[in-house]
Amino acid sequence: MLVSNCNDYEELLLERNLAKPHNLSFWKQWDDDAILLCKQQWGPKSAVEEQIEWTKQGKMWPYPINNEYMLGPEQKVSFAKHVFLEPEWEKHGVPRSKSVDHFMELVLVGLSKNPYMSAEKKQDHVKWFAKCFKEEMGGKYKEMF
Repeated sequence: MLVSNCNDYEELLLERNLAKPHNLSFWKQWDDDAILLCKQQWGPKSAVEEQIEWTKQGKMWPYPINNEYMLGPEQKVSFAKHVFLEPEWEKHGVPRSKSVDHFMELVLVGLSKNPYMSAEKKQDHVKWFAKCFKEEMGGKYKEMF
């Protein structure tokens, strides 16, 4: 029997009792892998099957579309941690100065609008600025601004 497509291959396996119900999960997995290999060899039959493959490979989002798909560790972080960064700045106790406050307002707004950074990385940036203004500049920033 000439095998022209995967359906024929599945029928051939079933015809010759090669793909029969097995008691051992190993042999069932073996048959499933053989059928899967055949299907991969011939490729998808339609655009829908191709999209199904892309979804399994992680190239497409599964339906229904959910923009929180595959967020990873950021899924546990609240929206407020990403947007409201002023409390993070204020807890470092940097001496207030009009020019530094204005500069940090711009920095915090920019960080809060960045969707590509994690909340932890945003907080690290705020800590870096606090360290810079408190320790490294040692109050010299008042003269600079």
